[in-house]
Amino acid sequence: MGAVTGGRKAEWNRRAAGLALTMMALILVASTGWTVSAQSPVPAGEPVQIPLASKAAIVMDAASGRILFEHNAHQPLPPASVTKVMTLVLALEAVERGDVSLTDMVTTSSRAASMGGTQIWLETGERMAFGDLLYAIAVGSANDASVAVAEYLAGTESAFAVRMTERARELGALNTQFLNASGLPPQTVGLTGDHVTSAYDMALISRHALTLPHFLELVSTYGPVVMRPDGKR
Repeated sequence: MGAVTGGRKAEWNRRAAGLALTMMALILVASTGWTVSAQSPVPAGEPVQIPLASKAAIVMDAASGRILFEHNAHQPLPPASVTKVMTLVLALEAVERGDVSLTDMVTTSSRAASMGGTQIWLETGERMAFGDLLYAIAVGSANDASVAVAEYLAGTESAFAVRMTERARELGALNTQFLNASGLPPQTVGLTGDHVTSAYDMALISRHALTLPHFLELVSTYGPVVMRPDGKR
């Protein structure tokens, strides 16, 4: 796959290290966008009012876990593709344990190939390296790659989603329930129930993700990347 190489990659990783820490510390879970208007400097010690359009928000220091700002931080809300942070967590933990390798070849199921939304157009029966699928998830937010990884690790996406929820609870994310690996609305992929998390929970999960080998490299890779130049789709 065509990721950034050589000196350019090193420069991007250097610049993106601080950027990714900042971005992952600020987790906004909302059905609408968020806005912050320009304000005059506030004297030290006085509270800062931040006008938001989002339903929930949090700013957490990635190093210490200290909460710097929060708004409805524990309210369960649909996380959409932020779900993929948890998908990457389980995948990279499996790599760290030695259960799988980044060079493992993963065969795409018909279900994985059928995912809509953002995707890399995997074809049924197509084989791709596990590590390349992780790049597709992190850089391209690929729903088909998310399902392929979930099925490879747990047999089925539903079983993987159970693991996602269990691991989230272990990390302290108590207002979280995952039903799939991509974040697609459950009803669009034949599921029922609530697929939700909170701003606080996603901040906890993201803070843990930053400690895992390869995570920062994945999320700081400059995109888009060309994953399948010879694909039929």
